[in-house]
Amino acid sequence: MSEPARLQCPAAGELPSAAPCDERQPAGRRTASPPPAGPSPIGRVSLPETVLHWFGWTFGCFYSTYRLYDVIRRHPDALDAHSSPGWVAGLSVDHCDDEFEVLIKGQLATYAVFMTIHLVVGQFLHGMALNKVVPLFHALLAAAYLCFTVGVRRYALLLAVALAMFGSSRLRSRPLSWLLVAVLLLGHQQLMLAVVGPDLTHDAENRTYLATVVQMWNLCRAVMFCCDQADQPPALATHDNVVTFLGFVFYGPTLQGPLLAHTDYLSSLTAGGVAAGPGWPRLRRLLLSLARLGGWLLFLEVSNHVLHYHALIYSPEDMHRLFGRWEIAGLNYWAGQYFHVKYVVCYGIPCALASFEGVPTPLPPRCVSWIASYSDMWKYFDHGLYRFMQRHIYRPLCGAQPSAGRRMAASAAVFAFVFAWHGLLPHILVWSVANFVCVTVERAGGRVASSRRGREWRRVLGASLRRRCQALLLAPLFLVSLVSQAGFLTNSIAVSWLAMGEGLAPASACDMLVTLGFMYCGCQVSYDVKRWRQQRARLQRADSKLKQP
Repeated sequence: MSEPARLQCPAAGELPSAAPCDERQPAGRRTASPPPAGPSPIGRVSLPETVLHWFGWTFGCFYSTYRLYDVIRRHPDALDAHSSPGWVAGLSVDHCDDEFEVLIKGQLATYAVFMTIHLVVGQFLHGMALNKVVPLFHALLAAAYLCFTVGVRRYALLLAVALAMFGSSRLRSRPLSWLLVAVLLLGHQQLMLAVVGPDLTHDAENRTYLATVVQMWNLCRAVMFCCDQADQPPALATHDNVVTFLGFVFYGPTLQGPLLAHTDYLSSLTAGGVAAGPGWPRLRRLLLSLARLGGWLLFLEVSNHVLHYHALIYSPEDMHRLFGRWEIAGLNYWAGQYFHVKYVVCYGIPCALASFEGVPTPLPPRCVSWIASYSDMWKYFDHGLYRFMQRHIYRPLCGAQPSAGRRMAASAAVFAFVFAWHGLLPHILVWSVANFVCVTVERAGGRVASSRRGREWRRVLGASLRRRCQALLLAPLFLVSLVSQAGFLTNSIAVSWLAMGEGLAPASACDMLVTLGFMYCGCQVSYDVKRWRQQRARLQRADSKLKQP
């Protein structure tokens, strides 16, 4: 396999910021005093401007999609080696996306059978008040599932690593636990090769890839347990045992993500399905969620019959010959859309199952088309991973009174973990470094805006003009984030360099101005969506207050 564990591109608010995820402002009367430090309400722009922004961004997305589709339609010879006959109107299907083929399609039937057993037996145990047996059942069922899907030897490695992490938790030392995680991340490939051997068959590669994905998530869950044990909250004192640890680390629905909080899993052991409500309404919600996710799964399958961009990635010489700026833009746009929908399914099914059992779950991934700030991308795409990195990496390194240098060092540590966790590959390094630079620049801009002089300028400019200036300043960063994520989304360093060359070094200054104009429109569209979300949240809070007795 070309990549050990490329799982997600996270989601938004400033990753290295200690600010809470909810950045909405409390309602209140406006005064003439300078705005307070921190995030400010998003201003409005005129209706003609809004129409122009949405038209420009939508036109860019549709036109780049047309250019990508036109290349695929006119050069089918570049796809023949990496596609096969499909079932949609005689079209060929692109089967080169390992995540979709292995993690979703390849596991769907087996996952459905084991998760049905998981839900039925789990609800029976809760109904019989056998909550202490539930973690043992979770660990045993996961063992059966993993032995069936990845093989006994790979499962033995997963179990050995988990037990090693549990042993480190006995020492109640955060640094020691993280040191062990670092060693396991850096040595994972060597460990897997030593256990499995040089088996290069396609089935063995798929099993190794699936085991690697599970291993990366297990390491996050295990070190979360270790850190919680180091802090030793009173609520965790009765759950400090190997059975509960293995039940949490090998919790069936989320073996392949997303990341649940340790305390949320423990709360479900005491409440069971009771916390989520009566059985039939929960079952109805589960079935409706699965039906909706089935529709997105069908969308992914149909899109693989129409846009064969994964197959094109395996022909870098054809990409260099056929692709220009617009084709690269279309590839990047659809890679982002496909990635988002894929993780809506990958995370949606486990979250639906966990919610049925009363386990609190992270927020679903937000559409990447409406997010221009890369710090926002980290907060809102993979909310569970974001919370984990905030709580267990960034904040402990920052300390109680962090300086600017300490914040930057903590951010560097976060993105070093991101690089190692997603896979020690060149395109992951490019993407991680670009993430660090973009988020650091955004935070520096936020510090300037929060200074005394910055607050004075914000008061003078007003909300609308301030929004325009922010979009102008954010447009170049938005461009850098888009071209850097091309290699990550396509799992190709060749695409990464091609996107950077076309996006950051255009043929003329006019091309660059046009590109930045589209980026400006994208930033304004993201502000509109963010503002609408804030308004909806305020209305929901007001409505909930009215309903209170």
